[in-house]
Amino acid sequence: MREQYLKIGSGSHQPFTHFLFFFIVWPFGAWLYCLRYVNERKSYAIFFLFSLLICWHMAPVSLSDMYDDFIGIYQRFQNTEITTDEMARQVHAYFTFSREAPKEIYEIVVIWLVKQFTNNYHFYFLVCSIPVAYFQLKSLKLITDDNKFEAGTWMGLIVVFFFIFPRDIFTVQNPRFTTGFWLCIACTLYYLCSNRKSILFLLPILLAPLIHSALWLYAIVIVIYLLIPKNVTILKWCAICTLPLMFFTTDIFRQIDLSQFLPPSLYRWSTYHNTDEAYANLAGAGRSGFWWLGASFALAKRIMYGVMLIYIIKYFKKEDEEINETSKRLYPFILFIFFVTNVLHSVPALGERYFCFTQIFVIFLWFKAVYPNNPRILLCLLGVSSWNIMVRYGYILGGALSVNTHPDLFYSPLPYLLGKGLFW
Repeated sequence: MREQYLKIGSGSHQPFTHFLFFFIVWPFGAWLYCLRYVNERKSYAIFFLFSLLICWHMAPVSLSDMYDDFIGIYQRFQNTEITTDEMARQVHAYFTFSREAPKEIYEIVVIWLVKQFTNNYHFYFLVCSIPVAYFQLKSLKLITDDNKFEAGTWMGLIVVFFFIFPRDIFTVQNPRFTTGFWLCIACTLYYLCSNRKSILFLLPILLAPLIHSALWLYAIVIVIYLLIPKNVTILKWCAICTLPLMFFTTDIFRQIDLSQFLPPSLYRWSTYHNTDEAYANLAGAGRSGFWWLGASFALAKRIMYGVMLIYIIKYFKKEDEEINETSKRLYPFILFIFFVTNVLHSVPALGERYFCFTQIFVIFLWFKAVYPNNPRILLCLLGVSSWNIMVRYGYILGGALSVNTHPDLFYSPLPYLLGKGLFW
């Protein structure tokens, strides 16, 4: 399958004012149009604006029995009244590891900041969307600015989609992990893709645990990676030997007492997830109906990422001169992160979150090293991800959009969508 046969557009010579006018008249249409020119700066401006609009537009569409992160965050913002003194007290407690300390302070500070001006929750999700959209698009530019990326092709769009999909802008419905996640992704990729490998790229990762406590582990993983020898052979076999861990669950971590290693706030969080009930839910207890369909697609998706890793390992057996320098810098880290996320697979909540790191780093290395060769792998990945895509974006299947995104986002003009959050 040749990429030139999949062309859907070419470079745009339209001025940005045309794009902006289109965005005002029909924001979603402008976003779709910019996909043809995904590597252009004016398209990135529209992507950023539409990302902010998505989060501004979030609102309870369905208050059914189905729990969704957005509903919990929305209600927490509505019910939280925090004074400046209380905010300062909680920040102090956090940094002094007090028993009353919150496990992270990002949400507290943002709620306090927004409520200095308004009680409108739309502004809260708008503010939360800004760093997510920035780091997400900043990371994506490392793909679309690559000389071998050809805008306006279906295969190029598939790469872009799978880079964004694991933690897309809709996951701002629960902004803490998504914000820290994209901060970590951007800093890691810019460090690995830089010829100088400046440690300054990695320093912001140390701030990520302030945003979400689960990212303490990522900061530790980065420090360990910097210290260990980059022996590709050892890392390769670590990744391969732990591949089976991706496909079954175990409660091995249930027996570990973390009270000696964690401050009180994080220990409370760990005990909440490290319970018999949490492991039972991870193993599928209480499922009914057609749960096996989603489970089958989830298994197939994990298999595909395993296949992609094996293909990449075989690819790196080539002569050094055939492999670009960026790919060589990425390769040992992706092997290491694959090994770590395989080991973490059995940890409730944490395993699924860290699998998102695997998905993004693998697709990034695939693009840098393998793309545009063997497009059938990407098409297979698209096929096995189809159920997740429908569940994520499908209103009929009760996906996240059915809870927090009214369909008028996709056909209404900008003034109406802005006014909806302000006046009605």
